Amino acid sequence: MSFTTATPRGRLQVTYSESSAPFAALFPEDGSNVLMYVHSDGDSYEQVEMSIGATDHDEQPPTADDCDNCGGCDCVGDWCLDGAVPRTHKNTCATCDNAECIITTTCAC
Repeated sequence: MSFTTATPRGRLQVTYSESSAPFAALFPEDGSNVLMYVHSDGDSYEQVEMSIGATDHDEQPPTADDCDNCGGCDCVGDWCLDGAVPRTHKNTCATCDNAECIITTTCAC
């Protein structure tokens, strides 16, 4: 389950997942790389700049309100839940949902 909201720095997505701790993704207004806020050590959140990239036909990172550049995946270490502590890698992918570019996740990449 996820929701999005506009902020002064860009669109913020907050996600509650069955396979990982809650996380947030910021799509910066300036078009720079997506910033993820992940709970990777089981104690606190950290900011990670994602290299999600773009679809094969475009070199721009995904944008919040444009599904044309929404695509690509990146792998974040020590993020999937294994018991009570995040331990395995998580695959994060940009995908278009209801005409909005969002970050989805699957464990093990």
